[in-house]
Amino acid sequence: MLEFLEDWGMVHLEEIRPEDLPAKSKVFLNGNWVGVVGTEDTGEVVDALRLQRRTDKLEAEISISRDIYNQDVHIFTDAGRCCRPLLVVGNSLQEDGSEYQQLLLRKGHTDALQRLEEDLQPATDAEAAGVDPATLSPALQRALKLGRSRFTWLMQQGVVEYIDCQEEEGSMIAMAPGDLNAGYCSTYTHCEVHPAMILGICASIIPFPDHNQSPRNTYQSAMGKQAMGVYLSNFLVRMDTMASVLYYPQKPLVATRAMQYMRFKELPAGTNAVVAIQCYTGYNQEDSLIMNHSSVDRGFFRSVFYRCYVESEAKVPLDLSAVATTATGALKLGAMVERFERPNRANCSGLKMASYDKLDDDGLVAPGVKVSGEDILIGKTVTLHPPPPGLAVTRNARIDRKDTSVSMRAHEVGYVDRVMLSTDREGQRFVKVRVRSVRLPQVGDKFASRHGQKGTVGMLYRQEDLPFTQNGLVPDIVVNPHAIPSRMTVGHLIECLFGKVLTFKGQEGDGTAFTPVTVEHLSRLLHQMGYQRSGNEVMFNGHTGRRLEAQVFLGPTYYQRLKHMVDDKIHSRARGPVTLLTRQPMEGRAREGGLRFGEMERDCIIAHGTANVLYERLFLNSDAYRVHVCDACGLIAIADLKTMSFKCNACGSAKVSQVLIPYACKLMFQELMAMQIAPRMIPSVDTAASSMG
Repeated sequence: MLEFLEDWGMVHLEEIRPEDLPAKSKVFLNGNWVGVVGTEDTGEVVDALRLQRRTDKLEAEISISRDIYNQDVHIFTDAGRCCRPLLVVGNSLQEDGSEYQQLLLRKGHTDALQRLEEDLQPATDAEAAGVDPATLSPALQRALKLGRSRFTWLMQQGVVEYIDCQEEEGSMIAMAPGDLNAGYCSTYTHCEVHPAMILGICASIIPFPDHNQSPRNTYQSAMGKQAMGVYLSNFLVRMDTMASVLYYPQKPLVATRAMQYMRFKELPAGTNAVVAIQCYTGYNQEDSLIMNHSSVDRGFFRSVFYRCYVESEAKVPLDLSAVATTATGALKLGAMVERFERPNRANCSGLKMASYDKLDDDGLVAPGVKVSGEDILIGKTVTLHPPPPGLAVTRNARIDRKDTSVSMRAHEVGYVDRVMLSTDREGQRFVKVRVRSVRLPQVGDKFASRHGQKGTVGMLYRQEDLPFTQNGLVPDIVVNPHAIPSRMTVGHLIECLFGKVLTFKGQEGDGTAFTPVTVEHLSRLLHQMGYQRSGNEVMFNGHTGRRLEAQVFLGPTYYQRLKHMVDDKIHSRARGPVTLLTRQPMEGRAREGGLRFGEMERDCIIAHGTANVLYERLFLNSDAYRVHVCDACGLIAIADLKTMSFKCNACGSAKVSQVLIPYACKLMFQELMAMQIAPRMIPSVDTAASSMG
């Protein structure tokens, strides 16, 4: 690249004078300033570089961009840049001498590709039959080689090129070939292969995204990664930390063209559900859903959750010779040895408040065993160091091991699915235990359509309690109609209408962005099948059997079950562990922590005027503590409650008052005293009257 730039007149930095720089354009290669070219020659240099790239004399992934405002030329050849293909646009002359823009891709290119496809068919058939490609004729071998690089051939012809985000900044890109001479712009440089190519991986699975408000497409792009499906075809032999797999995933009725390249139809992440958009019994307010319990019993959105527990043995053996006292008298300890075994109370200390009954003699739980919270899955002990010579023994002489077993998570229940025992590179043993649990949809679980319409289950009704059509069709999901207007997810409605048409036609539909599918056309097809044009249906109340006054919009919509399940989030606490420093409740579900009562909650209780509730929440149920304060100086005094003797070290007084304060307040007072600041608590008259001493 540097040689090419030198041929086109680039001057290295070492060869240029500083006063000449204003009349030059800087050239950057992978972010490094390598030289300058004349400002009047910059356009020719950039055009020449791009021509070399289009004629396959430079690598196709090289990025060449020009910043006219700052007089810079940026060239990138490094790895890791995201590039995408675009059709190249060129200028041509009309008969009257005026210029017009058109694609460099001609019919001759497509005809050549068609002929290549025909030549390739015999070679493809031979390869599918198991014939060695080396035994094919030279013509078939050449067709096979070219056929595997048809897109590369188009790039070599200069009609398609890869553009990265840096070069895209200085390009003018048309959305479709019809826009080239529409009068809006006459300086197009490229054209999209298809308008839907502007979308990424996650957004490409949204049907009709051009009919949605843009934030909804962004939400779905994030939620699509959380949807359950079959994430890999070999999930049964993998030992992933956490994994969720849907029992009966379905490919969507309304698909997109990008799905066939992403293999979404082979490994889908959702189900085609019959969805009614209506208010019913009030249990689907505020983005909640009503779900059909009978459908759940039949396997609707049933999933399995895998969690893997990993443990390994220590790497360094115990060196008994290392247990000795050094010259300074300090104790020098050897390494500890861990091993998998079933802990024995006779020689093992520190056993957990858990069940060890499900462990085999090798210290591992057997596959197929039902386990629940606080069951031990992996039994492991560690060697305790023998006491050094001359020191008194502080423990039972028979106790030579300590328990370090791995237990099940407190809130989970499941079956041991798989146990793997192996060794690592150093030859140390490690074990992985995978536990599976079946998760049925329940109140609180999260679901979403492909249009950012997310919600949690608010109620599960049996089939006979849900509304039904005159044909006896009962919806799987009932969504509140208030979720639609303000969010403007029209694509959700079009997908439902299109899915209804496809159900009766027995076909798959194409919902790719910017395709000419219209609601009028779908309505006409639906009307021809004997249904109402807008997709509404007459329905009857499941409780009373009476006809509902309003017609209900009903049809199949692709829904996703997300990984956020109520079983993994439900949390409450009465008493539990507290932090060592402040003696306030721990934080977090995993540590059995308390629920935070924050500033805004405190403000609400103050506004209500319920002072006793505030006293209970922030003091009695948190870190209540009793101190004895000197009546004379206000500092914390020493109290011996066994002998009922009290003394203030500061002033020597024995008259003290008992005061209740938060432990965190006492801690702060002591920290202030460590900085030579004396916080004093002056007892009131009532408190002093009941003073002690």
